[in-house]
Amino acid sequence: MTVLEAELLSRAGLGPRGALLAATANAAELVGLGSRIGKVAVGYAADLIAVHGDPLEDISALRSIDWVMSRGEVVRDTRGGGRGKLWSSDQSLPAPFVA
Repeated sequence: MTVLEAELLSRAGLGPRGALLAATANAAELVGLGSRIGKVAVGYAADLIAVHGDPLEDISALRSIDWVMSRGEVVRDTRGGGRGKLWSSDQSLPAPFVA
């Protein structure tokens, strides 16, 4: 789900919490991966983003990503300005992360 889609779902009546659930836990359940992804819990894949702001208050906070974690490792860090620290060119991208 894109940020725009989450914003539209939020405005359509789901609210920010409902839009976040639709993009994470509900989507994971829909594709049969609800026991491995879609939640922040022990045993789940550590795929996370950190944003500047509170998306539960304003879903548009998803537009300002500070860092991306895939499989427990930070693969993009934009804190400090600019594009930030990205993975090194000699590393393969962790699946399913796409630059």
